[in-house]
Amino acid sequence: LENLSGDASQEYFADGMTDELITMLAKNSRFQIISRTSVMRYQNVRKPLPDIARELGVEGILEGSAGRFGTRVHINVQLIYAPTDTHVWAESYDRDASDVISLQNELAQTIARQVGLTASASAPPSKRINPEAHDAYLMGRYHWFADNFDRSLEYFQKAVNLQPDYAAAWSGIA
Repeated sequence: LENLSGDASQEYFADGMTDELITMLAKNSRFQIISRTSVMRYQNVRKPLPDIARELGVEGILEGSAGRFGTRVHINVQLIYAPTDTHVWAESYDRDASDVISLQNELAQTIARQVGLTASASAPPSKRINPEAHDAYLMGRYHWFADNFDRSLEYFQKAVNLQPDYAAAWSGIA
């Protein structure tokens, strides 16, 4: 997912949403999901999708954009059949930032249905995740993948400080 906001400081949000969506889709063993490491090298590359698909050895590509604007989140996603560069499905979502985790789960379920599968749904969070804590968690993951582990730890700790029972943030610290 590309950063829709146009604000480079929000790049972590689009990258975090991409990473979490890859993780949710990969939980289904019938999907063949390409790793984050392999697909992120195509971020901001202007190349025909059939060429990218051929290089990755896939038939379908999920592309789109994500942006956070104040307390709102907007996501556009498109599933492309790469050999013919044609749309299979496309949708836009506008939600409150506090609903971002359930939105990720809904996206994974919808994408799976579009390709005739059922996705392994993550259980809905039993507790509401503080949007600020989740945002700090995404920033922590962004810095983790950039090999900036000290900065990553700061954001995971911030997430825990904002919500002491946020398991994903504790996992990041670990």
